[in-house]
Amino acid sequence: TYTATFTPQANFKGDAVISIAKNSFTATADGKPNIVASMLNIAVDTTPPSNTGVAIANDKLVFNFTQPLDTAHPPLASAFTVTSGDQTIAVTNVAVSGQTVTLTLATPPSQLASLSVSYKDPTSGDDASAIQDTLGRDSASVATKTFSNAAPELTISAMFLNANPPTYTAGDA
Repeated sequence: TYTATFTPQANFKGDAVISIAKNSFTATADGKPNIVASMLNIAVDTTPPSNTGVAIANDKLVFNFTQPLDTAHPPLASAFTVTSGDQTIAVTNVAVSGQTVTLTLATPPSQLASLSVSYKDPTSGDDASAIQDTLGRDSASVATKTFSNAAPELTISAMFLNANPPTYTAGDA
């Protein structure tokens, strides 16, 4: 049995080839060199998940990411900042499923005129209380995203089907 260590670059995604040339090492057990060259092709992905957007869906906020996330270790609610105007809105639940993180808020987003949300990775290293992929690589912090639920302006116009608009006299209801 032989052991070798391969350490890929951080933030690399692609194919890697590990080659061992014939006669490149000697076995400690019998002092004989390796007599066969060997090559191994492997897929490597050392990129952490990255945020592709945040949306309001069914009265919740949904963060979307580039790869499957760790569902067993959801991020802490305190890692998210949600505001509407100068009011902070509490995050009451954080759920992770597939490539999404869903926030439930104390006040549903549809009831707020505007909304700003951000996520801050709690530490600079990889840790279990952060948005992370299934291998434990933390996502970077997500800059503030702003939404508006302002009601559209309503314009009412009257249209008459004949040339004579209706007339009303005092006492008509």
